[in-house]
Amino acid sequence: CTITITGKRKYYLIKPVKISYLGDTGIAEAPPEVLQVLSEESNSLSSSEIVFVIYTLHPDDCSSCGNALPELRRLRERMRVDRSKFYHVNCDKHRAVCSKQNVTGFPTFLAYKIPHKPEATACPKKDNELSVVIYHGAYKASSLIEWYEDVNDMGIQLWSAYDFYEGCNVHITITTSDRTSDSLLIDCLVAICKELAFSECFILQDDKDDVYIKSVELKRRDGVTSVIYEDNVPLETSFARTQLLHRYHGEHHYNNPNCADNPASCIELLKTFIMEHSRIPVTELSPIVFHSPASYQPLFGDLPVLVALVEHDSIISKSRFMEILQEVSVRYYKNVATSFVDVDRYPTWVHGMSPKSVTPFSEDSWVFKYPRVLIFHLNDHKKAVFLRVVGEELTGDDICEVC
Repeated sequence: CTITITGKRKYYLIKPVKISYLGDTGIAEAPPEVLQVLSEESNSLSSSEIVFVIYTLHPDDCSSCGNALPELRRLRERMRVDRSKFYHVNCDKHRAVCSKQNVTGFPTFLAYKIPHKPEATACPKKDNELSVVIYHGAYKASSLIEWYEDVNDMGIQLWSAYDFYEGCNVHITITTSDRTSDSLLIDCLVAICKELAFSECFILQDDKDDVYIKSVELKRRDGVTSVIYEDNVPLETSFARTQLLHRYHGEHHYNNPNCADNPASCIELLKTFIMEHSRIPVTELSPIVFHSPASYQPLFGDLPVLVALVEHDSIISKSRFMEILQEVSVRYYKNVATSFVDVDRYPTWVHGMSPKSVTPFSEDSWVFKYPRVLIFHLNDHKKAVFLRVVGEELTGDDICEVC
């Protein structure tokens, strides 16, 4: 490329951009409207949409990207069945977009949740900020599919009835009705549910045309259930009937708006109430919550997090270890956020919760015995304290020492 400036000729070497290398995986290059969203220039995508994006370089410049191609083909086959949107962004070609998304390693997998934007003017105004979920794990189709399914499970479900799902810490049950004098629009609360990644929202709808809220019930894994909103009942009255929710902390005080006069403020207060009463002594931790600040901040705040890695049978049988963990969590509730991870559900992720010096083939096999415990801050995943006492030898005193 030759450029002439003020009469003097200068020569520049321009590196050619390689752009077509994921075609055989079935993963399309991100179209302009997606690139605009990723560069934060606009938000033209559909409300409540989930978009998966892989950031790569050309395999000639990134051996990891090339090695991941066979796994990407398997992942894409699974996503094609679900008709999910999955794109790739070539960071050789779109450097500004990759810089905006703080992509520094390749390949990088990110999932974006497009904010739900209610049309009703009575709903709280929402900004266009994207919710981002980062993938941390091996470039294996099985691990990527596990992450993909967890991301897709975030949101709301339309059920006529439900059983409490053991893999969830909090259920928000919304019962619908025909309009009455003070009814809130269900679409407004759906927007809030989309932001609560640590909970599941269930809509009990007798008539598909019902668009108003009759009641909202909060149910936690520890068995506490409370109706926090009823049509034509002041929020102050509903909140006063939730004493069991304050078992582990002091009671909160709110300025309760009149829902008929100020529905947007009423919805925002319900969101605040749910967030402040969703933390239970022992919380199940998933990769989605772990890698999503918007998810764990309401639950854990700035507390250090104690994580118990437990096999599935020990969890469902309410083993002695789970009883010990409950006792410790209540004792240190104000100082440490206690959680557990199902080892059998997330084996790849759990194997990564090990000291860097330890590998699956090392003689230091204590790392691969369960239950075991570690503690760290969620804003720094690179450092942790590991308790070397594992398995049946692990006692409450051992865990308290770590706390």
